[in-house]
Amino acid sequence: MKSIPIKALIITYIILIGYLIIDFSKKKEEKFWQFNYQWDSIENLEDFGEVKIDSVRYNYIEITTQKTPEQVTGNTLLLNNNYYFNFENAYIKQNKIKFTGGFWVLNQPIKKGKASAKTVRLPVKQPGNLKINIITDAHLLWRGGKNVRKWLFEENKNYVFVGNQTDVYGFPYTGEILNSVEKTLENKANIPAASVYVVMLGTHDITTHTPKVIEGFNTLKETLLRKSPKATIYVINLPPSLDNKREKYNQAINKQLPSIAKNQVEIIDFYALIKNQKTGVKTQDGIHYNAEAYKQLVELLNKKIDGNK
Repeated sequence: MKSIPIKALIITYIILIGYLIIDFSKKKEEKFWQFNYQWDSIENLEDFGEVKIDSVRYNYIEITTQKTPEQVTGNTLLLNNNYYFNFENAYIKQNKIKFTGGFWVLNQPIKKGKASAKTVRLPVKQPGNLKINIITDAHLLWRGGKNVRKWLFEENKNYVFVGNQTDVYGFPYTGEILNSVEKTLENKANIPAASVYVVMLGTHDITTHTPKVIEGFNTLKETLLRKSPKATIYVINLPPSLDNKREKYNQAINKQLPSIAKNQVEIIDFYALIKNQKTGVKTQDGIHYNAEAYKQLVELLNKKIDGNK
């Protein structure tokens, strides 16, 4: 049996290496999330000086500092100008700060001890041109829903997220964990202009009479269209709840929501999407769902946005 010539092996090896390099350059942002940040555009926010690292894990760090702020600015902690921790929450108690719900962007410090610490703004790359503003409460911020913007971005790099808040990955949005229709209208000045609005609210309006909640949704619709007359607005209805009182409330809101579905407004039926599932979709508190539920919501939402461009 004839052996393969050395020259042929070398050419094959060069072609393979070339293919791998090209493939990596095209897919590095997808496979390695740290490539999605603008490392040359980091902005310093709050300097804690020298701190003591009390505890550190893959999704958590606690420090002791002599410069205790009233609240923490930003959502990225930088230690020794080397270790970047993107956090979801920061809890301050006396001279200790706990940063939770996050991840180490590059690598994790191995040892406890002293370190320099500051918060920074680590902007995410958004090379697209379709501006999207997500107006939400905990559903698209917490637990299974905190990855929604990241998943949407991975599906379509033409999306540019805008808003006055920033999630754990660095994507802007509008809202807060306990946000409501009423709060959103009170803070309407924080809502930016956008080509697409995604609204998921209503969970924390349960103590408000249903007609008033729907009236609030309608006022919000008019507010958004004044800001961006050509925008498309997607309103996500409320999912099923294991709590009987909340389930009745959710159904009442969902029944009335189609009344605002005109003039560039479309209802995304999250309730039906969840209700029709047999396996995989779960809830721990009877209100918010696991990642699988919100992944399916992202797929549905992306198809709608992509189809209406």
